[in-house]
Amino acid sequence: MFSKLAKRSLVSQMARSALRLAPRMRTLATATVTPPEGLAISLKSATRDDSKFGTRPIYLDVQATTQTDPRVLDKMLQFYTGLYGNPHSSTHSYGWETEKEVELARVHIADVIKADPKEIILTSGATESNNMAIKGVPRFYKKTKKHIITTQTEHKCVLDSARHMQDEGFDVTYLPGIGACYVRRRPRVRLDPIITGGGQERGLRSGTLAPPLVAGFGEAARLMKVEHNYDQAHIQETFREVEEWVVVDS
Repeated sequence: MFSKLAKRSLVSQMARSALRLAPRMRTLATATVTPPEGLAISLKSATRDDSKFGTRPIYLDVQATTQTDPRVLDKMLQFYTGLYGNPHSSTHSYGWETEKEVELARVHIADVIKADPKEIILTSGATESNNMAIKGVPRFYKKTKKHIITTQTEHKCVLDSARHMQDEGFDVTYLPGIGACYVRRRPRVRLDPIITGGGQERGLRSGTLAPPLVAGFGEAARLMKVEHNYDQAHIQETFREVEEWVVVDS
């Protein structure tokens, strides 16, 4: 049995970590910001998940995976039907129009972190990106720099990549706490590519890009920036209501 204090603490932690991605409900007091673009979800759908698997409780921990925003899915679908050209085919219009959309998505992604679009290398996901950075940079500088510093609490793909570099002769320090990493811009950091092939992504990540995934990524980045203020207000109001419910229920 949970004590009242433990119950309140548990719900508070769940609310902090998960409700930021809960479905948006227009009944919340968020009149000072603009609501999301064309997205309306009922209170019923916000409290339970009706599917072919039956009625399930709402999935609060959306860190490992989450539902795809229907607007992002709509953006992706057009690349499976009409805009199906290879973005690396530079000799015909099918390739040109798809390449244009890929580069637009790259701009949206870069804008989220205030980066130059040319600094965005599109990969298959976080695991590949981490492998590229952790293995590629040390390999490029291996003649002069042989020491890698990371933390014990990093994701498995980071830790496994670090251990792989240890096998290659690098010294790795695993710090027990939290820290920050400064990445020098000038002179720029260089790295050796992990995947070789057609030389795409400035030669750092070869392989034909998947326009539907790139476009979806770009649309998600655009929506995240556009709706940040609304989402923040939604989180704060929802968390307040959850805390009040816990107090009353206790």
